[in-house]
Amino acid sequence: MTSMRLVKRRVTVVTRLALALTISLVAVAATAPPALAGPYTFHYRQSAGYGSTSGTSDYNPSTGIGSATGSVKDLDADGHCVFARITFTSGETRDTPRACPKGSSKSYRVTAHGQVSLVKMAKIQT
Repeated sequence: MTSMRLVKRRVTVVTRLALALTISLVAVAATAPPALAGPYTFHYRQSAGYGSTSGTSDYNPSTGIGSATGSVKDLDADGHCVFARITFTSGETRDTPRACPKGSSKSYRVTAHGQVSLVKMAKIQT
């Protein structure tokens, strides 16, 4: 009789654990964020004493391709050109055309696999 109670108790404990685990998994699945249904866009702008860049980043999940479209402008007569380095989630980077001398600007459109993860403006000596 004692061994029967022990078996019954173990079955009950295992059943309760399985039920608790199932409820936990359902709760996690219910709170997961929805997947993106289509392309999305965000805008960015950076400026410093030597230059500025602004533009729009697009990503299309169905193709896996991201892009950045905008312009970069040189604001300082320091002998440097201004450009932006665009980094994508795939690890790929793209540099925009260089704008120089002071007052000049360059438009750009760069594409790569993944979403744009970082836009960093920089300058380089001519």
